Amino acid sequence: MWDLFEEEFYLPKEVAEKLRVSLRTVQRWLEEEKIKGIKVGGVWRIPESSLKEFLRQQ
Repeated sequence: MWDLFEEEFYLPKEVAEKLRVSLRTVQRWLEEEKIKGIKVGGVWRIPESSLKEFLRQQ
């Protein structure tokens, strides 16, 4: 699991901007569990380690 105090987390919008894809694409990846994240107060947060793992698998 992620260390909530040590790891950096991104919003789906930030991931979309970094990867130059649409916000909907990132949301779909989360729904399909292609990229792992957690919901905090109903808002997705994507840990940096999860993003790196996703990119390694591409």
